[in-house]
Amino acid sequence: LNQQYMTFHYYQDGKRKVLEDAIGNVSFKMEAGQVGMASFTFTGHEGTATDTTFVNGAYDATVPVPYINRPFDIGGYAADISNLSFDLANTISKPKSVGASDGFGQLRITARDVAGSFDPLDELIATNDFDADWKAGTTMALATGVVGSTVGNRYQLDMPAVAYRSVAQGDRESQRALDIAFGAAEVSGDDEFTLLFT
Repeated sequence: LNQQYMTFHYYQDGKRKVLEDAIGNVSFKMEAGQVGMASFTFTGHEGTATDTTFVNGAYDATVPVPYINRPFDIGGYAADISNLSFDLANTISKPKSVGASDGFGQLRITARDVAGSFDPLDELIATNDFDADWKAGTTMALATGVVGSTVGNRYQLDMPAVAYRSVAQGDRESQRALDIAFGAAEVSGDDEFTLLFT
């Protein structure tokens, strides 16, 4: 299994610390009127720390665009949602090892379960039957469309085959909504989702 590993250098209280052979997980949250956010967690082996003066960073002036004015499409239906989130849910194997300096051996991702949720306003059955799709185990494509309009500051999310795992009653500002949990499946290789930046 060919897995990619990362090395991180980070500064903490006058020291530069190192995390080596690291792998991890990421989750995403997209909320109406807010910028899309990604949250990363990594596990790795501790490298050698050194006393180092903090480096003055160079920061990008690009202002991220909010998630607004974009159609959200699920199975060909333009659902009215206020938020969308999903998680790769990687399983990180961290085997104990007496031969390793930190007590555990090589890290590996041994499983993945891409899953998420969104909250559409409810509709008449004739318009879109969320419950029927859940009960039938229907797989549908999910798409956000392109968020942003400037080259270098736009992205889009596509999932070719999602299936509802639960459909629960919800509320949005006293309007009937649904809390839908879904899982994303592969269609051709590792393609549960595509997050394209352009």
